[in-house]
Amino acid sequence: MADHFTYPLSDLPSAYDGVAIGLTGLNIVDLSTGLLGLQGLIAAQFDPYIFVRSSYLQHRQALVDDGKVPRSPLEPATTIDVPAAEATEPAN
Repeated sequence: MADHFTYPLSDLPSAYDGVAIGLTGLNIVDLSTGLLGLQGLIAAQFDPYIFVRSSYLQHRQALVDDGKVPRSPLEPATTIDVPAAEATEPAN
């Protein structure tokens, strides 16, 4: 909705509707050609749906984290000092 008000072609007078439609169509074609390089990558995947979903979720997480790489989930958050086991004499 807000895109309509911020899109520069929406301010053109009605006499230029053909120009606005043509430029919008050109914008759509430009967007689709930018995505052509990904079609081969997606088609080469074992499960394209999971690949696209995973890529989307990783992208969203990067946006949430402001591009910072989070720590590994396998890496402990803090180090814990565990005392060494005390040597005890075995019972006879």
